[in-house]
Amino acid sequence: MQAFLDGKRDSTRTAQLFAFVMLALAAVGILVAEQIITGWLPLGERANILRSDKNLIEWAAIIVSVIYAIACLRTAWGLWQQQAAAISWTRWMSLLTAIIGFMLIASVLIPAVVKFFLLVAEVNGGDPPPETTAQMNLGVLVAIVGCVLLLLPRNRRFDHYKRTLQLSGLVLLGLGVGWMLVQIIQWVELFPLDVANIRHPELWRLLPGIALFTVGLIIYLLTRPNVEASDDLRRAVSMSPTKTISLQLAKSPSAGAIIGFIAIFFGFTMTTDLFFTQSSIASILTNVSSRGIIAIGITILMISGEFDLSVGSILGVVAMTFMTFMTEGIPGMNTGPLDVIPAAALAMFVAFVLGLINGLILITTGIPSFIVTLGTLLAYRAITLVVIAGGRILRYRDYFSEFPTVDISPWVLILLALIAMAVTLFLAWRSLPNLWRRAAQVWQMRQDNGYFGTTTAIYRAIFAFLATAATAIFAFWLLQIIIYYLSEGQFVQAGWFDLINGRWDLNVHFLGLHIVTESAANFRMAIIWWLIFVFVFNVILMRTPYGNSVFAVGGNEAAARAQGINVARIKVQNFVLTAMLTGIAAIYETARNPGVDPLKGQGWELEVIAMTVIGGALLSGGYGSVFGSFLGALIFGMLQTGLVLVGIDSRLFQGTVGVIIIVAVVLNTTVRGRQK
Repeated sequence: MQAFLDGKRDSTRTAQLFAFVMLALAAVGILVAEQIITGWLPLGERANILRSDKNLIEWAAIIVSVIYAIACLRTAWGLWQQQAAAISWTRWMSLLTAIIGFMLIASVLIPAVVKFFLLVAEVNGGDPPPETTAQMNLGVLVAIVGCVLLLLPRNRRFDHYKRTLQLSGLVLLGLGVGWMLVQIIQWVELFPLDVANIRHPELWRLLPGIALFTVGLIIYLLTRPNVEASDDLRRAVSMSPTKTISLQLAKSPSAGAIIGFIAIFFGFTMTTDLFFTQSSIASILTNVSSRGIIAIGITILMISGEFDLSVGSILGVVAMTFMTFMTEGIPGMNTGPLDVIPAAALAMFVAFVLGLINGLILITTGIPSFIVTLGTLLAYRAITLVVIAGGRILRYRDYFSEFPTVDISPWVLILLALIAMAVTLFLAWRSLPNLWRRAAQVWQMRQDNGYFGTTTAIYRAIFAFLATAATAIFAFWLLQIIIYYLSEGQFVQAGWFDLINGRWDLNVHFLGLHIVTESAANFRMAIIWWLIFVFVFNVILMRTPYGNSVFAVGGNEAAARAQGINVARIKVQNFVLTAMLTGIAAIYETARNPGVDPLKGQGWELEVIAMTVIGGALLSGGYGSVFGSFLGALIFGMLQTGLVLVGIDSRLFQGTVGVIIIVAVVLNTTVRGRQK
């Protein structure tokens, strides 16, 4: 590497060898993309499906393969020209190659191991035969010997052989684990392939996976600087891929959630073909959307140093009052059944009062929020148990034969579309020129931005283009709505419950691009509202004085008071905000399933707190993010759906969530240690 930087001829052969390897990897990326596009390399179930139809996994693989091939070509060109930047490019691409190889290996091993344990548990089979058990025990023994060599205590007598012992231990550990996995795969091959919808472990992926992993790892290790490296060489590799990734994670309060999301997503995707589909994605988002909305409030409350155990009971009370107002009216006032909008407004007022009670009790008594909300959890739950007595369920259909509907004038829809168009154009006018201007500035300064200056400029230009294209598609869709209702001019009848949390389908044609949702995909309106709330409250928390006050109160309450922050007001506001978001979730859940039982929402408080903790928030306050709670909710939903798809007993779900919470907290603690 030093000779490479110095331009010596001794390094030419090595650089050319690495360049040829990168060219070969680029050819592999192009070949993979071509085979998937033509339909000769299917990824997923292709029975009775045209070759031209691609699923989500195939589109993702095509995009990744093309980008990977372009990056490999750029690396090969830099190596051929003996550019200093080529060292960093080579390290990044070799690490990415090793990761791709590891994923190919995992796509074989993960389903094989899962199927093995299911078969051993007699889901569809029995215990492995004696000869397989003996071979696996041999692998275990070899792996144990490897672990012993790796963990030998420090002793002066072994210092001379330390590296040799560690290398031998690593080799034995790899051989032992590999031998066990080979025996598992061979035994699993003897059984039917449809065990619990688990993907068949396709052994053809194992060899290219091992080859890519080995090549990437060897190149990555060979491009490490040694102790005697010059300052130029150290500067060229100062930001290694692993250091860059760790530093970026250290900046994020949701590092544990990011790592957990990636691991769980790819784990389930490799285990079953049914996970990364529109129907599964819709199931994940729909199941956690209402809880995710509550988790936003819990996150802000926990950042301020408090938390709320009563949100499940608040959800039950608000859902009950919303349904009561729609079916019987306001109790004791003979108003008769209310329309949906007044009933929802009064239900939200009830949520406001319940949250206000929590906050006022906290600041007037000084009792910890754990005790306060534990008491209100029981008190608020008693309301639903008394009002909906006898184990009955309050159903809308018990009072009315049809769900409430509204006739919407086409001019109302046109006006809403025009407002949305105006907001879209305003945001585009304020943001898109800045994006393009920034991309142009980065391009002009690309020589001064390090070895990835040109890549950064291209990335910013692509991001600006995608933002512009997305804005254009959305504006074009709004324009289609305006033209349609101007030509039709008829009233539109819609159900109120459908408008609040009904199912929606997407069918968009734009410049030859056809985006359509599958019939089995149950996407709900609450998903859209959840995403909007995540964006809005993330901006509020990170870019407003109120958000700064929340962090200040949770970080150091005395210092916040010294700065003039009204700590009591902030805490009461956060309790009210949490209750209001819980009320919105209650209305969404009631609209989705128009029936309320006395235990509605029971257990939700622990689930949303689990989502928030997984997302990186601390019980001690002063740390967390809305984006982290969003990832925590997605992890929660992926575990719910993924465990069912692979056929694992659903009773293990709670235990799995507990393990994820502990691992996420450990990762977040490690990341905070790096920050300090």
